[in-house]
Order: sequence, then structure tokens, then C-alpha cells
Amino acid sequence: MNRTGSFIEGPILSPLLRFTLPVLLALFLQAMYGAVDFYRACKSEGIKPIIGCEVYVAPGSRFDKEAVGSGDDRYYHLVLLAENDRGYHNLMKIVSKGFTEGYYYKPRVVRQIWDENGDLVENKNPVVLRRTVSKETSELLKDYMLGVVEEGTGKSAAVEGYDLGGKTGTAEKLPRSANNYLLSFIGYAPQENPQVMVYVIVDEPNVAKQEVCAYAIQLAADIMREVFPYLGIEKAAADAVLEAGN
Repeated sequence: MNRTGSFIEGPILSPLLRFTLPVLLALFLQAMYGAVDFYRACKSEGIKPIIGCEVYVAPGSRFDKEAVGSGDDRYYHLVLLAENDRGYHNLMKIVSKGFTEGYYYKPRVVRQIWDENGDLVENKNPVVLRRTVSKETSELLKDYMLGVVEEGTGKSAAVEGYDLGGKTGTAEKLPRSANNYLLSFIGYAPQENPQVMVYVIVDEPNVAKQEVCAYAIQLAADIMREVFPYLGIEKAAADAVLEAGN
């Protein structure tokens, strides 16, 4: 299967369950949005999932704005398969770097146009439109998210000893007259080189005032408080020195 967006369990897996499939491969195209959904859906049916991603490999550096090479040498496709959990995380890093440090190109249907005599009329070379997301923009967003936890609405998500960024979310569901809410919090650490991200969603909490985002924030904080030390996430420099002195 080749997927570019989120994995939809029903329409994709249901027809395949008629067959005895010990293994199923999902090949995502330049994005990994549906990998977790695919993994969970396969595991629930007793199928071994294999996660892969088809990427475009540039002949030069991903930081090069101008196209390098010509024709088939300009770029090529590469299929990457995750052998284990480490491989899956490496795939995520590769795809993320492509989005945050790569460039958008104007879509093309053909590379070249030839006339009826077999003569080359026109080359359709790729045209750079814009950066996907600049590194500067990414760093600015991280600074904002750090501020949310240090002095904003996400203060209660702080985990002692860690530089942690995050963002709260409160969405009122339709119809508004029902007063039902979906709460969320996303957090990551460490600030300078994020290694772990936690995303918590609480759908219609069973409380009188559903719009209070503290429920999602507290859940996320409890998870991060246990996960960060378990995964060996580096603490902030000042706290690390203090612990070493003790």
C-alpha cells in the first residue's frame, strides 16, 4: 500500500482481511502521518506491520535552493523500510528534516516536450516556489512554546529539571449548544534538541466545566514526568550540574 496521508482503518484493512496476511507493508510517500494508525490497526488483527517511506533524494545538499544536476541525475526516489523501533524513529527524523529544511517545487507532469519529428522542444526544469518551513520559523515556534510552559497557560505541565516546550488547546464541538469540548496539550523535551513529544487529547471530559484545559495538561505532565527519565532525556544544564554536586 502506498499512503500519503492518514491511515483509514476501515476502508483499507477490511478488504484485505479476507486473505491470510502474516505481514503487511505500508509505504508512505514523503510523510509519516498515518504510521501509528496503520501499526495499531495491523496489530489488532494479528498482522505484522512493516512501515516504510518513499523519499526524494537530492544529488546535492537539502539546503541548496537551486537545482543541481540535470535530467535523471537531478534527484531519485529511495524506499526506506524500518527494521525496528530505532529505524522508525530514524524515518521520522529524515522526513521531518525534509519538511523543515527542504524546499517546495512547482509541480510538473512531464520533464520534456518533444515534437512529432523527435526533436526536443522544451525542458521542464523544476522551479523553486518556497521553503517548506524555515529553520528560523521552527526555532521561533519552539521559543513561543517554551514560553507557554514557563510563563503561559501551560505552566502546570512543567517537569522539574527539564527545559520543556508545549501548547494548550481548547476546541468547542458542534453543536455549540451542547457545551462539549475537546482539550489537548502537546509537549516536548529537551528544548534545544527535542527527543520526545507527548500529545494528549481529552474528548468531552466527564466534568461540569469541560472547557478547563487543565485536565489534558495534567495528564501530559504525569506522562512526561515518568517518560523523560525512563528514556534518558537530558536534563537542563543547571539542574544536571546541581545533581552532580549533590
